Amino acid sequence: MPECQIETPRLVLIPLSERLIGLALEDRSALAASLHAGIPAAWPNPDYAEILAFLRDRFREEPELARWNFLMLHRSERCVIGELGCKDLPDQDGAVEIGYGVIPSYQGQGYATEAVRALTASLSMRPDIRWIRAETELDNPASIRLLEKVGFHRATLSNGLIQWERSAERV
Repeated sequence: MPECQIETPRLVLIPLSERLIGLALEDRSALAASLHAGIPAAWPNPDYAEILAFLRDRFREEPELARWNFLMLHRSERCVIGELGCKDLPDQDGAVEIGYGVIPSYQGQGYATEAVRALTASLSMRPDIRWIRAETELDNPASIRLLEKVGFHRATLSNGLIQWERSAERV
């Protein structure tokens, strides 16, 4: 995974660091200044806000993990609109699980699809990655469509959660 940002036509995926998480938790103005970008009141969404402190602790335990997580920055509007990344380092089978989120005012416009497509392409370039996985709730049609669009297929269904996967074949 490159330590640098990933760029798409409409987004810049900024590597998330322990420092940036600290600013997100403690000083949003300093985060905005550090990114030279706006931080909408809707970011982070409640689910992501709950895990930011946990994620910072994980980055301290496993510094390599920080290189696998990103803030989603809208290129032309220069504001944070979401986040995405890997939940952990590759396992013994070469599998990683990704997660993503976009603030409500930017949902339904293809930003998450664009970001996930860029992240999976980057992950697929790594020789130690064989499988990319994701999880969605059964009642989340937007995420289901997104994962289907970027080449994931349903692997299992359990307790209302769909497990998805795709090969990380180099094309």
